[in-house]
Amino acid sequence: PAVSTLTYTTPGDATVLLPTLTVDTASSFVTGFIYDGLAVYDDQLNPHPALAESWEVEDDRIYTFRIRRGGTFHDGAPLTAHDVRFTFLTIAHPDYQGARFGDFTAIRGWQELAEAYAAADEAVAAGARTASEARQRKLEAYERFVRTGGLQVPDDYTFRVEAAYPFAPLFTRLTSYG
Repeated sequence: PAVSTLTYTTPGDATVLLPTLTVDTASSFVTGFIYDGLAVYDDQLNPHPALAESWEVEDDRIYTFRIRRGGTFHDGAPLTAHDVRFTFLTIAHPDYQGARFGDFTAIRGWQELAEAYAAADEAVAAGARTASEARQRKLEAYERFVRTGGLQVPDDYTFRVEAAYPFAPLFTRLTSYG
């Protein structure tokens, strides 16, 4: 078969190649070619299956994604719902340095996580805790969120997200990250 080349221009060089850390147009554009999200959107902004072969939304708060079997990473390792969950758990982690944390506060337990992180930081600022003690508190809050929060994997190919309240942008935010 003939080989073709398609050349794109970007407003600058990509500064990061992890979609959860992008904040600039060039990086977002490039990571869009590298990583797949749960859905893709057509020119009418209608979602279509990508890594998720299907989804259901219950009561405008519970999103259940069926992950397509056969998806793999670059090394051939299979993609599962655990990997999808991991993406969002990295954003929830206290060491996360990106700008996306606030995109997911509608997820059940996420707001409480944000409040625990803020309380730990305030305690350090007030001299009531050491940085080490505050980090421990954040990690405890994170582990609680991992166990009880709204990001769950009922089986290897089902990713379930429960929002604390209906929030229209959440579906797009969940499906767009690679």
